[in-house]
Amino acid sequence: MWLRLYTDILNDVKVQRLSGDEFKAWINLLALAKEHGGLIPPLEDVAFRLRTTEEEATRLVEVLVKRGLLDTDGANTAPHNWHVRQFESDNSTERVKRFRNVTETSPDTEADTETEPEQSRAETEASRAKPRSVRAAVPADDEFLDGLQKNPAYSMLNVRHCYQRMVVWCETNSKQPSRRRFINWLNREDKPMTAKVQKQTGNANVGARTPSPPKPMTPEDEAFMAKYVEELITYEDLIQLGNEYDAIVARGGAKAEWEIAVVAYYELHKDEPAGPERMAQLNASIDALAHR
Repeated sequence: MWLRLYTDILNDVKVQRLSGDEFKAWINLLALAKEHGGLIPPLEDVAFRLRTTEEEATRLVEVLVKRGLLDTDGANTAPHNWHVRQFESDNSTERVKRFRNVTETSPDTEADTETEPEQSRAETEASRAKPRSVRAAVPADDEFLDGLQKNPAYSMLNVRHCYQRMVVWCETNSKQPSRRRFINWLNREDKPMTAKVQKQTGNANVGARTPSPPKPMTPEDEAFMAKYVEELITYEDLIQLGNEYDAIVARGGAKAEWEIAVVAYYELHKDEPAGPERMAQLNASIDALAHR
């Protein structure tokens, strides 16, 4: 059961001059009138439903009558202008009946009774199939890159160099070089701020070493590193794989499956020169960046 409450009460002087308790009582009395066909029930019932004394219920009703929010003829009391403001809907009940008749119809009912709900479902599916608007990727500009460089979280990195590397990767793999992607890229390359600089071991690869996940590794860390290494191998990123290889050696050797994959792949391919196709892609990307 429900009733109408109009927003014009915000500008109704009679309502806005009510105290907090009087306003609460008026709303509760509207609900009671809805339950009783538009009339306020006897005062003893009002007192019970408002959880107050009969004396207080009498006082509240008298106040609302004086304010013109309740009307009384001495025998009955009702909210002012009730039948105008709480009019019956013209055809909502009939629509509900039709809907119930359709949904409760047995499978043997003639097909024409099912036409309306079938169309409704089709329209619903069509509306769900409409493409949603896609937010365009926001590229990084000088102000954004300078702000990252000043951020203590990335101040130990060469942010512009990292951004150029990401752009080359995106152009090679048909990806968008968005700000969000670059933040994720930086978080992969981030070094611990208190870490001591250690001498490189094992190979002459140049580049920022990606951080090792914290110890002990959680299942989520293992899954992240496994996916990360899989991407490095897919794109034949020997520089990053070399960095991971050095980190694994420094930790005492491969133990996890993703560490074994890094060591195995890097040992097999570390001495292979980059193929002509790969070199052409990298040179073209570098030239494009240089002439922007």
